[in-house]
Amino acid sequence: MRWILTILCLAVFAAGLYCFGLAFHEDQGAGSLLLFLAGIGLSCLAFFLPWQVFGHSRK
Repeated sequence: MRWILTILCLAVFAAGLYCFGLAFHEDQGAGSLLLFLAGIGLSCLAFFLPWQVFGHSRK
């Protein structure tokens, strides 16, 4: 289960980085802003998923 989640989170993070790259190649406007915000959202989601599935450490 951990391997599947790791691969999924890496894919989501890579998609976020791809959105960042696309945002800077778009013309200035709402499209580039939406792509940049999508990149931020996907990057946050990649870190949020493991914490919710496996929980925080209980030290």
